[in-house]
Amino acid sequence: MKLNEVVEIVEQLKGCGFKFEAAPLENNVAFVELEKIATKGMEFETALFLLKKGYKVARRGWNGKGMFLYYVPANSYPAQTEAAKEHFGDMVDYGAYIAMKTAQGNVVPWLASQTDVLAEDWEIIK
Repeated sequence: MKLNEVVEIVEQLKGCGFKFEAAPLENNVAFVELEKIATKGMEFETALFLLKKGYKVARRGWNGKGMFLYYVPANSYPAQTEAAKEHFGDMVDYGAYIAMKTAQGNVVPWLASQTDVLAEDWEIIK
C-alpha cells in the first residue's frame, strides 16, 4: 500500500468518526498505526470494524486469487423453495453476516477460524 492510499484511508476513517491528532504525520500515532497496517497488515478487530463500514478485507496469507470478505446487513429475500415458503411465507428474513467471494467466483457465508481471528495479516481490498 502506498502513502497516498494510506492518506485516502485516513480521510475515509475521519468520516467514520476516527480522531486523528493534529501532529506531524511521522509523529501521529494514528498515522504510525496505519503505516503498520499498510506494511504488515492489521488485526481481525480492525478488519471487522472496516467490514461494518463497507470495506472489503482479506488475509494476505490466503492462497485463492481474488478472495475477499464483505459485510451483508440484515435484510430479506424472496423464498426460493417450497420448504422456505411453507415456513417463512413469501419473504425470508436474515440476520447480518460476513460473506466471502471465493476463488471460484461465487459467494458463501464465511465462518472465521481461530487462525483467522488471531491473524495480523488482514488488509483492505480495493
